[in-house]
Amino acid sequence: MDLQEFFVLNRKAVFLGISEMRPLVQVFDTESKDLITVQGVYSKDTKVLQIRKDSELGLIDILVSKRDRFKEKQLTVFSFDEEGNKIREINISNPSPREKEFTEGLLTPYFEYQQSIIGTFGRRRREAYIGFYLTDINEFGEYNTKLYTMEDFPNFYNYLKDRPRERKLREIEKKLHQGKTPYINDVLTTREVIPMENGFLLHNDHFNATNPRYIPRDGVYANDAYRFFPNRTLLHGPLNGFHYNPMMYGNRYPYSTWQQNGSYRFLSSYFIFIDREGQVIWDNAFNLDNKTVDYPGKFGEVAYDGQRLHYLFLDEGKIKMSYMKNGEVIFENIPFELELINESERIRDTQDNSLSLNWWYDDYFLLSGKQRIRFLNEQGREENREVFFMTKIKVDGDQYVPEEGD
Repeated sequence: MDLQEFFVLNRKAVFLGISEMRPLVQVFDTESKDLITVQGVYSKDTKVLQIRKDSELGLIDILVSKRDRFKEKQLTVFSFDEEGNKIREINISNPSPREKEFTEGLLTPYFEYQQSIIGTFGRRRREAYIGFYLTDINEFGEYNTKLYTMEDFPNFYNYLKDRPRERKLREIEKKLHQGKTPYINDVLTTREVIPMENGFLLHNDHFNATNPRYIPRDGVYANDAYRFFPNRTLLHGPLNGFHYNPMMYGNRYPYSTWQQNGSYRFLSSYFIFIDREGQVIWDNAFNLDNKTVDYPGKFGEVAYDGQRLHYLFLDEGKIKMSYMKNGEVIFENIPFELELINESERIRDTQDNSLSLNWWYDDYFLLSGKQRIRFLNEQGREENREVFFMTKIKVDGDQYVPEEGD
């Protein structure tokens, strides 16, 4: 089995891997040494979009995507106890399987015994995205799916300048007037869902796959992409949201060929807040300046407290920061140089490809990497030393004062 992911739940080790091109989930009892393979996951044309644990309930949730004999995609939620016994199986039906299909999904944590799946959906057999879906599942396994299209997101193109944005809005309005559904030819993928008491924040990436050899959208961009990045593993955030934790895995997983050979141009980071009743409260976007990278993984890191949203990413050895408050963009892409705490030392150079920036908790981020530091020894002579560093960074967009000319 090719190991993809693992975690520990109440002294049980849970493994997700690939065996003979099929996903396999196993539970290992560290005390009895028993190894159990969970039922229903190991199947042809099946992909595990997400596997998560709930330590309080002692549950393992697995979101699976598979195609039936008619090549129609289906989503299934499996829940197992810590012994590997199946507790529930919920097949999520597609409202219009001949025209549309769910492209991906993320399971939220349980809230008052209810759970949700959130992701994008698009046109079947075409690389075109239509919008987002929200499926609410109650304690009895009954569910209701709501679809959202571009008509529900007036600020999707806010990352563009005035003229291009107005042109896009006119195109959408024209299609709606003709009774047609607008769609997006670029890649639109939900990276994480941050649940709050009153709703969900959706963090989405909007980008182009500029290499003609890129792999199609079928589940590859969103939820399993993090497995190929050793420094980007899921960590629970506010109310057990989904963020990446840099401290849970080492450099075990090799990069796949599609990451090495691809070319991906990021247009925007797009955010939506949906309340618990399914109403879109606000949406907005940060411009990513067409930044091109060679992997399609999550582009930046987010800290959100219900009002303030900080968005950080690395760019040529600098940290760039954007900030929203109550859904309004305050500033975006402000660069900050890397600095040392010890003012008597200087950075000689930084290995840019070693840098990793991750949200940690609250308004704190964690930056790590390798540098060469210039300093004076006890004899007053200049010396250099190579270091691996970890720096805790606190952000507060309200404290930023733009310089003259900004």
